[in-house]
Amino acid sequence: MPYSMLNKNNRTKNYLKFLLASISFSIIYLLVLGIFRAVFYIGYAPEGLNDNYFSDVLSAFFLGFRFDLQIVSYLLIIPVMVYIILFLFLKKYSGKQTEAIADQRPRRFFSIYYTVSTILLTFISLVDYYYYAYFQDHIDFMFFGLFDDDTMELVIIFWKNYPLIQITLAFILITFLVYKATVFILKQLWIEKLASKIVARVSSRIVWSLVPILIIFLLARGTFSLFPLTITKASISTNQFVNKIAVNGVLAFHRAYMEYSGQKKYASRKSYSERYGFKKNIDEALKIWGGTKKAPEGKTLLDKITRRTPRQNTGKPHVVLVIMESFGSYWLQYNSSDFNIMGELAEHLNSDYYFPNFTSATGNTIGSTTALITNSPGVPGVYFLSEGKYSKLSLSFAAALPFKKAGYTTRFLYSGSAGWRNMNDYYVRQGFDSIESENTIRGKLNKPAGTQVGNEWSVKLYDEYLFEYLFKELSEAKSPQFIVILTTTNHPPYDLPDTYQPLSLKIPPTLKENLIGNKKLLDQRFMAFQYSNHQVGKFLTKIKNSSLKNKTVIAITGDHGFRAVNFETDQSFQKFMVPLYIYTPEHIVPKYYASDTFGSHIDIIPTLYNLTLSNVTYQSLGFDLFARSGGHRSIYMSQIYSSEGAVRLRGKGRKYFNWDFKIPGKFDILKPTKKPTRGLKKIENEFHATMMITEALLEEQLKNSEMTKR
Repeated sequence: MPYSMLNKNNRTKNYLKFLLASISFSIIYLLVLGIFRAVFYIGYAPEGLNDNYFSDVLSAFFLGFRFDLQIVSYLLIIPVMVYIILFLFLKKYSGKQTEAIADQRPRRFFSIYYTVSTILLTFISLVDYYYYAYFQDHIDFMFFGLFDDDTMELVIIFWKNYPLIQITLAFILITFLVYKATVFILKQLWIEKLASKIVARVSSRIVWSLVPILIIFLLARGTFSLFPLTITKASISTNQFVNKIAVNGVLAFHRAYMEYSGQKKYASRKSYSERYGFKKNIDEALKIWGGTKKAPEGKTLLDKITRRTPRQNTGKPHVVLVIMESFGSYWLQYNSSDFNIMGELAEHLNSDYYFPNFTSATGNTIGSTTALITNSPGVPGVYFLSEGKYSKLSLSFAAALPFKKAGYTTRFLYSGSAGWRNMNDYYVRQGFDSIESENTIRGKLNKPAGTQVGNEWSVKLYDEYLFEYLFKELSEAKSPQFIVILTTTNHPPYDLPDTYQPLSLKIPPTLKENLIGNKKLLDQRFMAFQYSNHQVGKFLTKIKNSSLKNKTVIAITGDHGFRAVNFETDQSFQKFMVPLYIYTPEHIVPKYYASDTFGSHIDIIPTLYNLTLSNVTYQSLGFDLFARSGGHRSIYMSQIYSSEGAVRLRGKGRKYFNWDFKIPGKFDILKPTKKPTRGLKKIENEFHATMMITEALLEEQLKNSEMTKR
């Protein structure tokens, strides 16, 4: 045989040897992803799922396998392209030189590549598994927001809730074993023999160059149809958990990163008005927002949204807004003597003003708290105001300013570190006289040495001590106080004081059958939830039994809810609901109250203005919840709810829903419709108008700030 032919066959054999080895590694990749999917299903699937959705579950596993093949195809691109380059461009060398270049050196590279890629695949899958344990969803954009939090707090949480030492040791062991496995596979004689047999039959360089590329291309597309397989195809069932089975950690991670990057790049995007209409016609937006035929007058946009509270003799009561960590409404419906999830708070919800049809501004603490502090909604596509291009602005419509102008002392109390997420600087910039955090409060409480006043999450104060401090400050205040407080105890790792005696928490069967996740973690969650509710209830009782009863207005809401069940699509409102409770003294009585009024965080501050301040001007895009007329709707990020139904927006896409009153008069279950009513179109337009005005206000403030600097 001529030397050139022998050299060619040797190159082809070496190429096929590595190509066949790649098939072995592909099987390893598929095993890793498949095992995690099985563990995910075993660990989180609700009871009875197979009884009603067995065929859907099988379809989800098969779809998941197709998604896994996509991931494998992407992981194979680099090694296969290296194989082809070596195969096509390696020229004539002596036998030893050829062996060195075409076998030994690539073998080292591929051993490292396959080891690292397998470890990364395992790591991302593991993170996704534990992420679901807390958030009841695969990795999403909030995952990256976690790293914007205080790093040490995250380390403490992870250390408390996960066996980090064991996980680290396991990864070291896995790394060693995987590396040894790659070396072992690449040295297997049967692979070399099989490659020799194949070369003897087909030695065409064109065939062996194009076939792998074609296979990878098809696997990456995931389908033979016109459009490639994407994560959006995971929705194959009416059961939301089934739709989560197919998604693997890598797909979820990629989607989360793309969404997070998109939020970070909001400054370069088109304005809201350009994306959603109005053609920069702010007056048209103002008419739609206010429900008027004529736009309000004023030199600036801020002037046009300025309103005035009624003349009233309220006596300047203290005003307290309590933002409770993970205070979701969904769980309150299960409260009973056996499952006493509300504790002492229950009697107050039943005797004062309570709005159940209510949502938070966003799904995370910093987003919702900042929205309340700035008296604004969360604008889709815009990052938290405290961290984006608007973070240096002192907003003229911030919540504290009308109280400050009326002679109030404005304070923000937080049981953690004031440096968290730029809270200290930004909240002072929004009109608060002081930001009082854990260290300050601990010192003023003057507790005996050894008193357990905080948990292990950055030594934050337990809620009972935060409320003790709040009561003390209100009792001793020489001027009217506007105080916003943010609690933390109902947050991982759910540590409670040793002195706390929990009330009965026997989970009712109707709830138990829907719960997902680790039982121990669920028990901790419910106990922490009970603790926080009980402590705020005790605080209210204390207020009502003191002289503060007649000179304090208190509003309580949640920053967001928490998920321990798989909410179906028709339960989205229940998923995002947080309570709004309001206590007023006897001499402050709203003229109108309807418990079924819809609202969200943007409505709390204007409601408090109109309850407590006399003849004071303010700016807000929210509405007084005690007003008979107004734009009563719940805005949660890019979803809008009202008595008409719901509208869900994503990009330029939208979905409409009507209420399915399975329980007459109860707004809980939604059903999709392709024929939206005029009422649904109305709240959609009102939402767009509100977002456009908000963005225009921020831009106006930014422009004025830059002009002032000049």
